[in-house]
Amino acid sequence: MTKTACVIGANRGIGLGFVRQLLAQGYQVIATCRHPEKADALNQLMSKGGLRIYPLEVIDDKALETFAKQLGDQAIDRLIISAGIMGTHGVQHGNPIERDNLQHVFNVNAISHIKIADRLVDLVAASNEKLLVQITSKMGSISDNRSGGYYAYRGSRAALNAMIYSLALDIRGKGVHTLLLHPGWVKTDMGGPNALIDVATSVAGMLNMMENAREYPTGSFFDYSGAKIEW
Repeated sequence: MTKTACVIGANRGIGLGFVRQLLAQGYQVIATCRHPEKADALNQLMSKGGLRIYPLEVIDDKALETFAKQLGDQAIDRLIISAGIMGTHGVQHGNPIERDNLQHVFNVNAISHIKIADRLVDLVAASNEKLLVQITSKMGSISDNRSGGYYAYRGSRAALNAMIYSLALDIRGKGVHTLLLHPGWVKTDMGGPNALIDVATSVAGMLNMMENAREYPTGSFFDYSGAKIEW
């Protein structure tokens, strides 16, 4: 039986990498991005078949509702929420800490993710795999923070981790299993050219974690290589 994955934030970087590798594995893939008409690399994958692309601005609740209605009763084996932004760089003591920037980063990186997961979780519960995957960052780990800075990004990811962990406990009765995954320091627009690994390596590692998801407690926090991350 063909399985379906949904990748939120799929027009570039890690999200696009997920679409490529999931299609290669034989999944039907539902991909979202803000402007499908401008997502050239994503649109090129349409020729492979098995890909549907929908517009979704993650901070727009009306857009989320429209997307959910378009899906109807489509079961989703793997819901992978990958959208994220860094926000203004240099947000730390001694530099401007702007409320608008903080609120925008939290809105994209945390609030939108929990709303999307909550809205679509019943479609995940209707599938065979029943897997909810949150792409987060170990920069949201308080115990791992040894360098400071990045208030907006660190704070938003810490908030996301707390909310998704709580959701994971709430939806256990639906049979949905949840993983929080750190992709590593990846060579993307966000990670920059000096990052340690490429997108293909990161995505392959995270997909391997998904294959073995039931070996770990729901709500577990790991990196792409299988290393456990402390909160």
